Amino acid sequence: AEYDTLVQHATDFLRGHNKDVIEALKKAMQEASESLAYEKAGRLLELIKQIEHVTAGSGLVAKAIGKDTDALGIYREGHDVMVSQLFFREGKLIGSEHYSFIDVVETSEELLSSFMIQYYKDRKTLPTHIIVPLELPPQLEEILHLKIILPERGEKKEIAQMATKNAQVLFKQEKDDQELAEKMLLDLQESLHLSRYPSRIECFDTSNISGTDIVASMVAFTQGKYDKARGRLYKIKNVQKGDDYASLKETLTRRLTRAKQENDLPDLIIVDGGKGQLSTALDVFKTLDIATVDLISLAKQEGKHDKTLTQERVFLPNHPSPILLPLHSPLLFLLQRIRDETHRRAIGFHRKRREKRVISSLIDEIPGIGDIKRKKLLRHFGSLQRILAASPADLLAVQGITSKDVEQIQKFAKKL
Repeated sequence: AEYDTLVQHATDFLRGHNKDVIEALKKAMQEASESLAYEKAGRLLELIKQIEHVTAGSGLVAKAIGKDTDALGIYREGHDVMVSQLFFREGKLIGSEHYSFIDVVETSEELLSSFMIQYYKDRKTLPTHIIVPLELPPQLEEILHLKIILPERGEKKEIAQMATKNAQVLFKQEKDDQELAEKMLLDLQESLHLSRYPSRIECFDTSNISGTDIVASMVAFTQGKYDKARGRLYKIKNVQKGDDYASLKETLTRRLTRAKQENDLPDLIIVDGGKGQLSTALDVFKTLDIATVDLISLAKQEGKHDKTLTQERVFLPNHPSPILLPLHSPLLFLLQRIRDETHRRAIGFHRKRREKRVISSLIDEIPGIGDIKRKKLLRHFGSLQRILAASPADLLAVQGITSKDVEQIQKFAKKL
């Protein structure tokens, strides 16, 4: 079935008219994945998740359970585990949560006991009962001050089974996400002739306006997903105005020197730009004797546009001509997303640096306000605008600020 038709069927399903659409969506997602249409497969998977989430507990009322009850489910394959929570209040299912665990060595009983202690102990608001899917140590009730129920029959047993089924479904969905990401990265490796599977990608971009406040950013993607914690921002220290190549060289040298020392090199590095930026990066690789990291540069192709889409050129070492990825290629979307996020962070950091410099230079123009007083004022008020709008009493509350300083600040504010 076509994607748009399936979307309409999904809408019908939510209205209660077509209960077979989930299977149709899953079949279409598998076909899209096998034909490398990763974006479409991802959209179908997201749609399945939304339908299952909306319908999972819609209108579900459990009369036999306690007034405020949580139900826990657990599902595992090998050492990977998913724990699911269902929240019942006034006998009605009001929400759910889930947690995934990797490389678990404990038994399911040990893991669930540990999870419950971490989640419920010392919590301000607690349910009166917790339904569990397997037998747990009896002392847990004393530790948590909660009634723990392992049901054998009836509605409570059905609730426990529902929580376990929910954990299984979520486990499978997470695995599907991982498989889609792995297929896309394998396709990227093949399409760009990479020597390594690009498990971790780092992208670099520099930013300056009129050669001032030169900065750079590095953004990381791990297994195809944005890895915010690994990102870095750089103040360029030893570069003349407007020398983008030297800025990139300094940034890469600083990052890769540290990465070598910490044995933390990425699999693929992307630099924003064309042949010049690629050549600069290759020089850094050669200087630092790095041979185990793949390298590409990504540049927009001028004059090539299709509505809001932009043709891109991918430059590779030792390849005279760039690779042009199809406009609707999922790989192109991935590379553009990585590059655009890097550019956004570089521009944002540059703007903050420039604004800070402008504020500092304006404060420097106030007679009698030196470096120490400027820092104290900015630390106290947070911005130049607040300093200039402050009352005499508020200004005098800053250590080291005198009546004469207040007079000069107010005179300066009137001139602006």
